[in-house]
Amino acid sequence: MIKIIKGTYGHVPNPKAGIVVPKTSKDEPFSLSPEQEKRLVSLGVAEYVNAAPEAEPETEPAEDMTPEAEEAIAAALGDMSEAEDDEAKGPTLEDMTAKELREYGKTLGLTLKVGMTKAEMREAIEAALDDTAEAEDDEAPPTFDAAEAVK
Repeated sequence: MIKIIKGTYGHVPNPKAGIVVPKTSKDEPFSLSPEQEKRLVSLGVAEYVNAAPEAEPETEPAEDMTPEAEEAIAAALGDMSEAEDDEAKGPTLEDMTAKELREYGKTLGLTLKVGMTKAEMREAIEAALDDTAEAEDDEAPPTFDAAEAVK
């Protein structure tokens, strides 16, 4: 089980329905596949709420999941099929290649221009993550007037 600590994660609780539920640091912990949880923790956007699983069980797609849904999830989360060393924490921004930084920047809505150094890309990504977290903290809760619902 993980909890988002930075930014927003587009969680798809029911791939068949195709609905994306944004998860932020204000939301309760939730579960994903061990590979997906490990990836989000290694990127620094989530943390485990319980100890990390010792052994990653084999997971199979749900029987009622369509191939299109599987492809959409795989595209959104990247290729998770590579075996990873249990002791490895995964790539950090410093470990990422320029191509990986650009792809990660796109997920945050950034356009990292050609000619930017890796250090400049990392700074832009870190600033975007900080801005997203601050914007979420400053957001006022929605208001609802019961009289508006009656017509």
